[in-house]
Amino acid sequence: MKSCPKCLGRLENYRYACNAPGCAKVGIPACQGQEFDQQNKTAQTYACSECGQPMAMRICPDCGFELEADEMRRGFLSISIIGSEGSGKSNFLAVLIDQLRSEMCKVYGCTLYPTGGDRTMNHYERHYRRPLFEHGVCVTSTQQEDINPLTYTLLFSSKEKAAGQTVGLAFYDSCGKMLETGPEMAAHNKSLYSSGGIVFLIDPSQLPAIRESRKASNMPVLNSDAQALLLRAVHLIRNGLSIEGANTKINIPIAVCLTKLDTLYPHLDSASFIGDASRHLRRPMLNASDISSCNLEMMALLESWGGGELVRHVSSHFSDYCFFGISALGSAPGTQNEINRVSPHRALDPLLWLLSRHKILKTG
Repeated sequence: MKSCPKCLGRLENYRYACNAPGCAKVGIPACQGQEFDQQNKTAQTYACSECGQPMAMRICPDCGFELEADEMRRGFLSISIIGSEGSGKSNFLAVLIDQLRSEMCKVYGCTLYPTGGDRTMNHYERHYRRPLFEHGVCVTSTQQEDINPLTYTLLFSSKEKAAGQTVGLAFYDSCGKMLETGPEMAAHNKSLYSSGGIVFLIDPSQLPAIRESRKASNMPVLNSDAQALLLRAVHLIRNGLSIEGANTKINIPIAVCLTKLDTLYPHLDSASFIGDASRHLRRPMLNASDISSCNLEMMALLESWGGGELVRHVSSHFSDYCFFGISALGSAPGTQNEINRVSPHRALDPLLWLLSRHKILKTG
């Protein structure tokens, strides 16, 4: 059963609505789309009772989110990006989409195009791409009203069948403030327990050893607790999916990412795997050896920096997980949040891994 990418309700029967400019009934559900389509196998259309124009816009009957025929047929792989306020979620998403369009599509022989008309394209352009890549400033934190997901289709060429299979993608950039209390998470983040994959971002200063080091150097730190956020997310998912028993693990794959890795380069060994460039962009296939090496190194680093209990919670609650070290920007922003040059490091790795877990990309 397909779900609406916004409210995650089941699309048992979409509706048609008018989208004619200036019509008083734009976006108002009118007729049962599925029933109408089944009764009208020809090219007939349903006319708006207000303006008389054909009603071609399909919408979710529960929330009114505009749907596309391809999305309804194919469904979505929804990706929830969570993390405390200040962990870099919005910058990460801005860079992730840019890297998908450029680096991944070039190597994997695919294209990424926004769905939902101008909705996704305009929102990404205005809120994410233009500030970071044109104006050279960090993306502002997601506000509570920014709840629409960014939806795309990742379309693989028929000539590149070895690389992957076409899939719809929906990205959810959660407001950091929503994640600070359990009730707020339950109210605003149904997307979390309905997702096909989770990207959990951790700021380095949320790790005890790094926090103390930065405090001693009078550097800014985040006061939020990454482990507490993880456990609230676990509680929400277990309740949402009605998972009973602590021994039953959550089967949503989770990519746990230590962000702003560029600030930690002095702490990495010269033979570090996570300090090297990603190997997943050398050919259209996820490099299993690179994933394994980076995962083990990141787990050891988290343990040494005081995050061992968090690592154990992840392995205890999730059946499928992997640890990553990434940098979306490549360097720390200036005092006015300016960033002169965006130089991502392994920013695509978590998504590529999630795509491989769903058999969309091959691993070798």
